[in-house]
Amino acid sequence: MTDFFTNRFSYNNLYSYDRFMEYKLYDSKVGYYSKSNDTLWESDYYTSPMIHSSFAYMLARYIYSSWILMRKPKNFYLIELGGGGLYLIKEIINSLSVISNDFLKQCNILIIDKNFKNILNIDHELNLVISDTFCLNNINGFIISNELFDAFPFKRLTYKNNKYHEILFKINDGINEELSEVDYNPFDSFNDPNYMIENKIYTYSHLYKTMIKNIWEGLSSGMILSFDYGYTTKQLRDNNKINTDARIIKNKNLSYDLYPYEKADISAFINFDLLNYIHNEVGFNNLFLGKQSDFLTQLGIKKYAEKFLDSDVELTKKAKSLRIMQDLVDDEIFGNYLVLSASKNIENLTQKKLVDKIDTLDITV
Repeated sequence: MTDFFTNRFSYNNLYSYDRFMEYKLYDSKVGYYSKSNDTLWESDYYTSPMIHSSFAYMLARYIYSSWILMRKPKNFYLIELGGGGLYLIKEIINSLSVISNDFLKQCNILIIDKNFKNILNIDHELNLVISDTFCLNNINGFIISNELFDAFPFKRLTYKNNKYHEILFKINDGINEELSEVDYNPFDSFNDPNYMIENKIYTYSHLYKTMIKNIWEGLSSGMILSFDYGYTTKQLRDNNKINTDARIIKNKNLSYDLYPYEKADISAFINFDLLNYIHNEVGFNNLFLGKQSDFLTQLGIKKYAEKFLDSDVELTKKAKSLRIMQDLVDDEIFGNYLVLSASKNIENLTQKKLVDKIDTLDITV
């Protein structure tokens, strides 16, 4: 057995998968998301904000419109959770400087991340918080995350003989798994028959609720917007073969080795109905739950593409950009990612009101 495992996990002791995941992703020396992983944003990590600036431009319109409908509170916070590479926040800042530089100047911009790594040298002066804990109180603001919840260390669970069991592992002439019966609902108070499919493996992290509750308690009023890959309860009901187990990406390829020796990205497919349930349980008002393609379309990405088509950009660059923009709303690529938007203490706010406000804004390409 390699030193990698034996130095951290003792022989014959049983461990939860979240212990393994915490070590593999966040250990300061060997973790996938650690500062020591110099190739992180050059290898497996490829998300919507890295594809085209139009993604952040759409979000900037959403953020600005939210602030207006909140009646333009002063001392406004714009917060990205898990923004270590700064791709998203950089492009949002650039877009807000075009949409309303006056609004941007009064924003407190914060990055909350376990392993912050500024590789893009943003010129805008940022008020940075480098932490894995949301620790603000009584703020008015907008909180955004992109592929955050999938990386929370999770337990692996299965339903067998009408009972839930946690899948534990131990080292003994290799890695061996054992089932341990749990006498409680491991998904907190979320009950769904689709989480009772015999022998199917599910993932869940209690950090989901901890994070969402901390955000609720830290906000006086504001918005939370989350993007991630995952599924809905309806999708699981229609196709119970949807992957609800761990997802391993190693050297840009999907791997079925759940206990990789090399650096690898370990993540979960998020049940967005469960995530939405937690938001509602702590008190948030749901505004949108659906596909990224539908969300960006509501925010005007097709109108942006049409205006870009009529711009003076060189024809070859124009064609390439339009092709990349299409990837953001293509359900075979990024369009099928899921989006959850919710609010707190914003009177009579709906997604329709936000979209109507966005439609009044000029589009600049």
